[in-house]
Amino acid sequence: MKCLASHPGECFGNGAELNRAVRSVRSAIHQPLTAKVPVHPALAPPPTGTAYDLVEQASASFQKGDLHHSFNLLTQALATLSTRPSILAFYAEVCQKLGRNQIARQTYQRIASWHENNGVPVSERKGNLDKLGNLLIQDKDYEAALATFGYLTENFPDDLWLKFRFGVALGLAAEYQKSIDLLESVRAARPNSAVLHAKIGFAYLQLLNQGQAFQYFNEALMLDAFEPTALFHMARLKAIQGRTDLARKYYDRLKDVPGQELNIQDLEHILGL
Repeated sequence: MKCLASHPGECFGNGAELNRAVRSVRSAIHQPLTAKVPVHPALAPPPTGTAYDLVEQASASFQKGDLHHSFNLLTQALATLSTRPSILAFYAEVCQKLGRNQIARQTYQRIASWHENNGVPVSERKGNLDKLGNLLIQDKDYEAALATFGYLTENFPDDLWLKFRFGVALGLAAEYQKSIDLLESVRAARPNSAVLHAKIGFAYLQLLNQGQAFQYFNEALMLDAFEPTALFHMARLKAIQGRTDLARKYYDRLKDVPGQELNIQDLEHILGL
C-alpha cells in the first residue's frame, strides 16, 4: 500500500526502493508455506437414540454433575415425551439446580395439571405440589402459594412440614395473625425449633408488637445462637433503639452465617459501617 500513499513520509523514497520491495514480494511468493494451520477438534456428535435413550443419557450426566448437558438432553427428549410426569419432574429438578426457577415452576404446574386431569390421587400429588408451593414463595406469588399449601394442609392435616410452609406463606402474604396461629400449633409439637420461634417473632414484629417479637427472637437464639432471622432483626431493633453496642454483637454473629450478604449490607448501612 506504500506505492498508493499520498503523504511523503508513507511512500517509497525512490524507484530503487520500490524495485527492491517488488523483488522481495516475488521471492516470498515462491517460498514454501511453513506456518501451521490450527486444527480444531471435531465437535462432539449430536446425541442419538430414542427419547428414552436421551433420558437415560441425561440421568447419567446428572449423576456426574453435568447439569447443562443433562438439561440439553432432557429438552430434546421432552419434544416427544412432553406429558410423562416422571420425566417432567426430573427436568424440573435439573432446572432448579441450574437456577432456572421459572422453567421449573412451569414444569411443576404442567405436572399438577396432568395429575388433576388424569385423576391421580392426592397422596401421589403431594410431593409435586410441595415443590411447586416452595417455588411460588420464591417467586413471591403468595396468593398461589397460599392456595397450594392450603390445599395440602387440608388433605394432610398431620403433616407439620406442610403446616410450617403454609404458616410462612401466610406471613409473607401479610396474614400475620393467621401465620402466628398456625405456626404456634406447629411449635406445640416442635418446641425446640429455633426457626419456628424466629418466624413467629417476625410476624409479631409486623404487627408492631415489639415485646412479643423480642421474646420469640431471644428464644430462637437460645435454641440456635446463629438463627439468621432472629440475629438480623435483633441487630436492627437494637440499632434503632440506639444500642449500637448490642447491635454490633448480633451483626458480628450474623457475618458467620452463610448466605446473609444482603442482610449484612442492610445492617452495615444502618450501623454506618
